Amino acid sequence: FDGTDDMLGFFEQEIGVPYPWDKYYQVVVDDFTAGGMENTSLTVLNTRTLFTKDTENIESSQQLVAHEMAHQWFGDYVTCKDWTNVWLNEGFASYYENLYDEHHNGHDSFLYQMYSDARGVLGSEVRLDNARPIYERTYENTNEQFDYRAYSKGSWVLHMLRCQLGESLYRKCIKTYLERHALQTVVTSDLEEVIEELSGRSFDQFFDQWVFHGGHPKLDISYRWSPRDKLAQVTVKQTPPKDGKSLLFQLPTKLRFYVKGKAVDHEIIVAKEREDFYVSLPAEPNIVRFDPEYTLLADVTFDVPTPMLYQQLRNKDDVIGQILAIKALAKKSDKKT
Repeated sequence: FDGTDDMLGFFEQEIGVPYPWDKYYQVVVDDFTAGGMENTSLTVLNTRTLFTKDTENIESSQQLVAHEMAHQWFGDYVTCKDWTNVWLNEGFASYYENLYDEHHNGHDSFLYQMYSDARGVLGSEVRLDNARPIYERTYENTNEQFDYRAYSKGSWVLHMLRCQLGESLYRKCIKTYLERHALQTVVTSDLEEVIEELSGRSFDQFFDQWVFHGGHPKLDISYRWSPRDKLAQVTVKQTPPKDGKSLLFQLPTKLRFYVKGKAVDHEIIVAKEREDFYVSLPAEPNIVRFDPEYTLLADVTFDVPTPMLYQQLRNKDDVIGQILAIKALAKKSDKKT
């Protein structure tokens, strides 16, 4: 628990609301059934979080300790009205444990945590053929609500909000949300109202597609370069949702081209079954990236030429790009690869 004081300082600064209680204790309980439980001012943890001196240098309780501490704001200071809205507790705690990881271990580590969470969400929805929304009223047992939808998918909803609002406005929205509803219960619309009020924008479609409907976007992307016109063509095909009820996702993001060592960004919105984006460039790019800053929870297949994947793999400033290049190269059968 030696990182506890650093976590407390970071959360106070990041959230903008001072720690709301007079003390903070962490107690380890033998045979405790959960990983941790965020009682107000006192977190209960299980004994798996205690390591011997032989292993404590290679094992860490950082994510668990940060998650439960974040609950002191999101779950104790302000808590969900019912289990339909439990993502307001668990999604926030999950996202803020990752934000602390960024503070402590760097941006690449944060991106890899988000990548791991995304793989879990996408894999679960495909494996379970699950189009259940985060906001779900038709459940028989409350334990059904405590799955990836509340935790890692809820975390990704907050990440996408932060990316769309910008870090400064996002922090202002969360601080206002907590202060306005301090020591009260909340529902999803309370968060949306604050965001719309402070941003001056409607987020109905965002919450509708990510919280009130299930599933995720599936995108197949291709790239073509026209040397005569010096135009890059990126075609994005979006598979319609299976449930027949949800609309196509609306996805604001970027295309990024690396031309002679310089990045050229082009903002786009994907909203149709097929869209062709044309970008004029001074020369042929050696790397092309879709969603380069990792702002979307989506199943993306991007077909780019193998030489581009090698260039993408060498770009140490883009850890997600490197991972995606490895995944794409794994399907190649040429001798060099």
